[in-house]
Amino acid sequence: MLRHLNNQEIEAFQRKGYMCEHLLSLYSIIAQYTALLDDNFPVFVNGFKEADVIFFGLKDRNAGKIENLKGIEKHVNTINIISPFRIQGKNIISKYVDWDYHIPLDDFSLDLKGKEYKRIRYRVKQAEKEGYYTKISRELTSNHLYLLSRYLNVHELNPWDYEEILSLERYFKEFNHCLMIEVHNQDGLRGFDIVDFYEDTAMMVVPLGIYLHPRKVSDFMMYEDINYAKQRGYKILDVGPSCLNPGLQRFKEKWFAKPAHQFFVQYIHKEHSTN
Repeated sequence: MLRHLNNQEIEAFQRKGYMCEHLLSLYSIIAQYTALLDDNFPVFVNGFKEADVIFFGLKDRNAGKIENLKGIEKHVNTINIISPFRIQGKNIISKYVDWDYHIPLDDFSLDLKGKEYKRIRYRVKQAEKEGYYTKISRELTSNHLYLLSRYLNVHELNPWDYEEILSLERYFKEFNHCLMIEVHNQDGLRGFDIVDFYEDTAMMVVPLGIYLHPRKVSDFMMYEDINYAKQRGYKILDVGPSCLNPGLQRFKEKWFAKPAHQFFVQYIHKEHSTN
């Protein structure tokens, strides 16, 4: 059974720390409408008759009954399922398996001393010497839009990633619990991370980063994200999934990120009916 959610309900749901790898409120901005399945699981339906069902919070492997999805299937052509367990069913097709990565902040030393920090210390110090610094902001300006256009020009993204990026202005207008940590130098804005917080779990989340000159900016930005989180008492920095990208996985592991939550991405198309 589906029940539609308004923005206040979405924010209340978000505060539970329910999502592991993305922002529930950012998903809701992209979707045509947001609903709850069985009063527990978020469902996002877009304008192309696709539904994303988020089964995070599912504690029991046998709880994700495929029968629960039949009510959704009547209104869409495709159901994407994101869950901590593989949902069983002959009509469900697996796409990929990934991990959400967390950095334990209590163990991270901001002074970057010691041989274990050698690889990241050089990059951070180099950026500081070249005049890189950070600002906190919630306003998307023409400089942000220019950087976004450059970013989109050099990256091949899937449709969902494009929709996330193109929805950022509305996202900041409709929700007040998020911010941007920006990187600047003498030439202006060079990158920014979208940041949000789960108070109940002492977790800061970085679901999306936009950079120019990523080899230099990304390390400096990661250090500043960790610094911001530690100074405010957060215990975990959630840096998202590996996206099946070995280079991105190595980057996160270089910053001592560890796989925290495995998740399975599957789908059902009407050609593969649940009936």
